Amino acid sequence: MTEGSGTPGKGLERRYTEEEVARILKESAQGGEATGLTLRQLEEIGREVGISPAAIRAAATRSSAPHGSRSGLFGTPAVTQQERVLPGPVRPDQREGVLLAIRRAMGRHGVATQTADGVEWKAQDAIGGRYVTVSTAGEGTVVRGLGNFRDAIGLAAGAVGFVTFLAAMILTKKLGLFGLGMAPLVGLSTWLSTRFFWRRRFAAEQRALYAAVNDAAQYLEATNHEQQALPRD
Repeated sequence: MTEGSGTPGKGLERRYTEEEVARILKESAQGGEATGLTLRQLEEIGREVGISPAAIRAAATRSSAPHGSRSGLFGTPAVTQQERVLPGPVRPDQREGVLLAIRRAMGRHGVATQTADGVEWKAQDAIGGRYVTVSTAGEGTVVRGLGNFRDAIGLAAGAVGFVTFLAAMILTKKLGLFGLGMAPLVGLSTWLSTRFFWRRRFAAEQRALYAAVNDAAQYLEATNHEQQALPRD
C-alpha cells in the first residue's frame, strides 16, 4: 500500500496511543446508551488485545484507589470513600465470610447488620465512623466503603483554639503585650503538629478501609468462581 492511502495495509496497521484509545472509547460510549464499562467488559477487551484479566483487575484496583475530601478548616482530609462493583448478587452463604474479611482488614469487630440485599458493617469512635456495605444492585454487587472523620477535625480545631487561648493568657501574664504577640506563634505550631499527626492517622484509616473493600470483593470473586466450578447435575 502507498503512503496516504485510506486504509493501512495488514503489516502497517496503525497502533493507537493510550490517550487515543481513551478518547475513542469515551466518544463511542457517548454516542450510544452506555454510561461506562464493567470490569468483565474491560477484561474481554483486554483479551482481544493480549492483556491478561489479572492485569486488568490490578489496574482497575489502582484506578479506584480511595480519595479523600478536604476540610475547609485545616485543609486536611476528612472523608474517604472506596467502591468496587462485581457481577452477580450476594449469596446468603457469602455474608459471614464477607464480614470476616472486613473485620480482619479493619482490625475492629464493629457492628454488623444483615439486610435484604446484603450486609452492613460500621465502627464508630470519638474521631468518626467507618462504614462498609455489601449489597446487591441490579444484576451485580456493590462493595462500598466510607470513612467520615469530620468529628476529628472538630476536636482538633477545639484543641488548637484552647492551646492558643491558654498560651495567650500565660504569656500575657508573664510578658505583657509582647507575650500576647507570641500567642499566635504557639497556635500555629500547635496547628502544624496537629495537622501532621492527623494526616498520618487518616492515611492509616484510609489504607484499612481500602483493604476492607478489596478483601471483601476478592472473597466474593473467589467464592463465585468456586461456585461456578462445582459440577452441575
